[in-house]
Amino acid sequence: MRIVFDIGGTFSRYAKFDGGTLVSRGKMPTPNHLQGLTPLEINQSLLTFIVKAIGDDKHRISEIGICFAGPVSAAGNILASPNIHGARLAQPLDLQGAVQKLTGIASVRVINDLSAAAFRYIDTYRSFELVTVSTGVGNKVVIDGRLQLGPEGLEGELGHLPAYLPAPLDAEVNVPCTCGFGANHINVISSGRGIEEVAKQLKEGSLKESYLQSIMRDTQIMTAESICLASRYDDDFSRKVIDFCTYPLAHALCLTLTSLYLEKIILIGSVVFNCPYYLESLMNNILAIGVYNFTTAQLQQKIIKGIADDNNGLEGMNRYLDLLV
Repeated sequence: MRIVFDIGGTFSRYAKFDGGTLVSRGKMPTPNHLQGLTPLEINQSLLTFIVKAIGDDKHRISEIGICFAGPVSAAGNILASPNIHGARLAQPLDLQGAVQKLTGIASVRVINDLSAAAFRYIDTYRSFELVTVSTGVGNKVVIDGRLQLGPEGLEGELGHLPAYLPAPLDAEVNVPCTCGFGANHINVISSGRGIEEVAKQLKEGSLKESYLQSIMRDTQIMTAESICLASRYDDDFSRKVIDFCTYPLAHALCLTLTSLYLEKIILIGSVVFNCPYYLESLMNNILAIGVYNFTTAQLQQKIIKGIADDNNGLEGMNRYLDLLV
């Protein structure tokens, strides 16, 4: 039996596979720094979740796979997790060693969550970019069937590129990135958290008039979910906020498309799956920016949504472990 974990910025999930068959699964909200928890408290909570998920199957489980939302070294150490721990960790977290010690199971693999998710698509496409838009924004690139991570396993952190913001609203937005290395990174502009924060700032500035005429104006707690829902009803304020937020990601993807041969750019994550206007807005911005040598029809074929469920990390991690055999 094998158990795999997907420790994400919003939820942590697990799945047990027996002979290749999924036999059980579960999840919990991921503890994070926004709840006032210290890194030590967060780590302890995650380890408790892992041990409880293993439960009575401890003596039947032969291997554990863990994918984690943050940069992970080739040795399986967690180096940072902006959406969970906040700023970069004072020292790497040896999650692999901690789980081995707690469970007594020697075969433990730890990789980045999006690295794992890429393996769900690696049998379908040879060269592609996988992009997730959820609590944060991340990416991974596969070329000729090989995940491009580098010797230290650290490549693929598009979310921490400074965002190219559209004028004239760019001067009104300032969102510090949770990585601790500046403000207005793609991670905190083009994500679900970014949509919330940008909306709060712009409703007091240039989009105030649009906000006052919006179905959002009486909303007591503005969330990404409520903004995305309002965008379905052609709400001008909500759509302008999303248009602003998708622009930095669109700009980055245009750079990717002009730099690499990719069969597909595959978009996953809760914001992509639950907010139809987000993908429409992203495509509109990509087409407005333009990609040299590509027609509109070609771009619409090249940029697609991935499998719309919560299992990209879990299924990908399971496939990754298969390929290690």
